[in-house]
Amino acid sequence: MVDPVSTVALTGAALATGRKVLGPTIDQFAKDLAAVYSAWRAENFARILQRVSRRSEPMPDGEAVHPRVAHEVLDAGSWINDDVQQEYLAGLLLTSRSPGGADDSGTYYAGIASRMTAAQTRLHFLIYASLEGTATGDQNPISIAFNEAKELCVITETSELEKASGVTGQAVVEALDALWRAGLIGQWGTGRVTPDRPEPMSWAEPTSIGARLYLRARGIKDVFVDMVRSSELKYEPFDPEPERLTSATLGLPPVN
Repeated sequence: MVDPVSTVALTGAALATGRKVLGPTIDQFAKDLAAVYSAWRAENFARILQRVSRRSEPMPDGEAVHPRVAHEVLDAGSWINDDVQQEYLAGLLLTSRSPGGADDSGTYYAGIASRMTAAQTRLHFLIYASLEGTATGDQNPISIAFNEAKELCVITETSELEKASGVTGQAVVEALDALWRAGLIGQWGTGRVTPDRPEPMSWAEPTSIGARLYLRARGIKDVFVDMVRSSELKYEPFDPEPERLTSATLGLPPVN
């Protein structure tokens, strides 16, 4: 926890970084940062901006982030101190740069990401990171329509999902259910055992909106959603880079 006397220094640092990565939009936050935000919130605010700075070049002249997007990310994000969640929010700021700050499309995704819990975000990351490189040969990068993969699920052992995410037991069920209700995954299940796979398994069906959120969180915009399955996209790493599922497969949901 940051000592309250550090708020002024944090505010100054946040504003300086914000001007580099948000453009003039950061000035909309100057008074609130100084008068309303606690030192803890100011630190989280600054850390999100630092993550944007690490993953990008300075804001080009004439570009900015729409104030609606910045507010949705940074005001709610100031209450978030989880590394993966902060990286998601940083990616949404990064993909919301536009001439004159006219593009507010990131507001929708920012609203979703800022409402997600740390557990939901980490499970979402694991599911969609497992899609990277699953379109190969003549399918790579975009010749397979996302909807053609309908009912194909990311399947992994439940024990690996729990280890990689740090989410265990009933919390996995609650988090996957929340992702489903938000449209970020389709059908899902956990704990199933089959004759050919005796270890309990978990699975989740990707959706286009879930894939778009993942791509934006990784700093990618304006590509076909199918590119989430490509091996050609180059992502700036998160800091720290989350653990991944090493034995996940893409296939039909398991049946008894």
